Amino acid sequence: MNYLVVDFEFTFYKRPVGRPRNFFAEIIEIGAVKLDENLNECGKLQSFVKPHFFPKHAKDAMDFCMITDADMKKAITFPAMLEKMSAMYGMPVDQLKSYMGENCLQCMKLAKLFS
Repeated sequence: MNYLVVDFEFTFYKRPVGRPRNFFAEIIEIGAVKLDENLNECGKLQSFVKPHFFPKHAKDAMDFCMITDADMKKAITFPAMLEKMSAMYGMPVDQLKSYMGENCLQCMKLAKLFS
C-alpha cells in the first residue's frame, strides 16, 4: 500500500467587507510526497496552481505563503494539477477526487465549465 501526503495552500478573503458573491478558496500551491508501505519516499510533487475564479483575491494568500508573481507565472491549471497528482499516485482522477472531499468536487465541476 502506498500513501500520499498532501499539503495545499489556498486563497482566502481577509477583509471584513466586500467579499465577492459565492467566493470560495482556490488551491494556489500543492506539495505532495508519495510513500511506500515502509514509509520510504518514492515520489514528490510541488506546483503552483493558477486561481481561476477569483485571481484578483489571491494576492493576500500569495504574500502570506511567500509565493511570488514569478512563481505564479510557472503555475499550472487546477485540472493539470489533479492529473499530475493522479499520475504520481497511480490513481484515476475520478477516484482521487472522491478522496479529496466535497470542496474539491465543486472546484472540479466549475473548472470543467471554464476549460
